[in-house]
Amino acid sequence: MNEHIAELSRKYPAAAELLARHGDKTLRAYLGQLRHRPSPDILPSEDLLEAVQDYFTPFFGAKTAKECAAILRRSRCMTTANHHHPAFEYMTVQDTILCDQWLRLQGEQGAVVPVMACANLNLTSTLYPRGMVVYDCTLPEGRLRLPLYSWKLKRPCVAAIGGITPEMVDNVLKRLPRETRQGSIMPEMSAALERCCREVLLSDQVQRYDTLRQQTTAINAMLSQRYFTDRCPQYLWMPMETITAKLLAKDLRSDGTLLHQMLFSMRLRAALLRELDGVAGCWTGDTGGTHFFWGLDSRNILFPLRLREEAGETVLAGQNSLGEDVTVSFTPQALTEGLLAQTLLPGIFLCFLEIHFLRDFTVFGGYYQPTYLAQMRRGMVQAMRELGGFDEEAAVIEAKRSDMTLGLIYLLRSHGAGLFPVSTAELMERPVSTAEIEERLEMPVSEALAMLR
Repeated sequence: MNEHIAELSRKYPAAAELLARHGDKTLRAYLGQLRHRPSPDILPSEDLLEAVQDYFTPFFGAKTAKECAAILRRSRCMTTANHHHPAFEYMTVQDTILCDQWLRLQGEQGAVVPVMACANLNLTSTLYPRGMVVYDCTLPEGRLRLPLYSWKLKRPCVAAIGGITPEMVDNVLKRLPRETRQGSIMPEMSAALERCCREVLLSDQVQRYDTLRQQTTAINAMLSQRYFTDRCPQYLWMPMETITAKLLAKDLRSDGTLLHQMLFSMRLRAALLRELDGVAGCWTGDTGGTHFFWGLDSRNILFPLRLREEAGETVLAGQNSLGEDVTVSFTPQALTEGLLAQTLLPGIFLCFLEIHFLRDFTVFGGYYQPTYLAQMRRGMVQAMRELGGFDEEAAVIEAKRSDMTLGLIYLLRSHGAGLFPVSTAELMERPVSTAEIEERLEMPVSEALAMLR
């Protein structure tokens, strides 16, 4: 275990810092000291809260949507560690439960738990957005994957791909008896997965939506209501690109804002392009990432865009998956139109700029996120101070901090092959009690991190 911890520390600076500062604390004590550090708004926080409320109202009604926004207003913290797809991967599920417990420690009732998630991944992700994952199984690799989407659809982006169809679910239902006969899963697990398919995936609450992005919001709220024996919380998942696009549509119209100057002031933009080159979530020369926005083509596949000067005009230029050259005028109107038409998707840098750096919110991330957010922060501050005239804004951004929650594994069960992590399938088979979760929070942070594989 010591070697594993040492390797994690070498690979993930955020994990090393967490171990150094909090490794001997219990998870409960660590959660108890996570706090928002108030800072002045550079752009209005209420705009984000309004965007959140507007997103959730069609799904859950005005009352629940308003309560979700109110929780964010009170706590000023949200998890941004996860990817936006049906939650069957164990780190994802345990992170959202941990954030649920954090809210309860803040005095919230825990009926509603906001989750801000990234939707720009494709179906090849190791988190397996293609389908369901079972860890209580007998397979040597320690997990059984039950695909909903065909491998042929590996490249489309979760933010735009079509939704789960009854035919996809039927394929899983037909496979369950075979996996049970082969001994991969027990009959009780097969029955739990069948209930998940029939009561959740095939429900009208899910099938009324045409895209996986929309369905994920409905699915994950329904799944979380089945996690506990004594509670029915709703984990309300929202795609950060959708929220960011709504904020950008408003902020791009205001030419006096810092965001507008970062994008359209030639000198500040050039400084940002230089200082953020090589930072995860931003861009690396002409070979990696994208300049502020991704292109999204007719096959729902993302492609990178680069800023260019053409005939005296600044444009975003790239080539889509069909081999077609794409050019977008780098103007507020053209960018807004692209966002509304979903031919443009905000990059990770723009998402955190709008949600975290320019507004008074703290984010909880995974073992990569605190590191690249710190690099973004340093790059922005360097660019602004180099040009001058942004002292107040630079000071606000420089003071921003984020914390790590994803990757702390505290829910485990055992069978003949040893320990396995608990996730949605296992909770559908055997839900947990609040008391059991609270007991597991007495685990040391170092031990929980050691369970990360």
